[in-house]
Amino acid sequence: MSLTQRIADAKMKLEDATSLFTKLQTKSGSLSHSIAAHDEKSVKTLVNAGVNLKGVRTFNHHASDVTCMQWSGGSDDQMFVSAGKDGQVAVWNGLTKKKVQSMTVDMKMLMTCAFEKKKNQLVAAGGADKCLSVFPVGQAGILHPIAELTGHDGYISGCQFVDDNSLVSTSGDSSACLWDIRSGRATAKLADHA
Repeated sequence: MSLTQRIADAKMKLEDATSLFTKLQTKSGSLSHSIAAHDEKSVKTLVNAGVNLKGVRTFNHHASDVTCMQWSGGSDDQMFVSAGKDGQVAVWNGLTKKKVQSMTVDMKMLMTCAFEKKKNQLVAAGGADKCLSVFPVGQAGILHPIAELTGHDGYISGCQFVDDNSLVSTSGDSSACLWDIRSGRATAKLADHA
């Protein structure tokens, strides 16, 4: 590729990033909320184009490293869940910076969390103890899990809600499980990643 062609490609990428930047600002009125709500590819596009992103909101709750977070879905997309190595799971309002709810998992070292995106009524978190804990959202007081899903032989590395009664988890044991939350049982286990 010639130098002229590389310069033309770089200019095109910069124009795309600038256009995306303008769309993001227009959509929400603030770049910070839009970027957080946008997909990771959009953020990488801005960063790769040399746009300097700076944090404008800090959320303080966890006593140790925050290992994951996920935005809620639907019309209530200002909420998100975070989990950390301190065993804490927190639900936040991303616009007001207020912690809406806090739960504690007996096991420290949470590695993943998920927000149920259709009704925004459940969150899940799991990690080193090989257990995936599911909590209700929007209830006051000290909350205990409504389900504790066990069946992996390794740490829980990822999770994602399928709907308000189904959850998929991945594990360090090279498997993935599909869970029925109400029964607390795995309805399918895939071990083909070994």
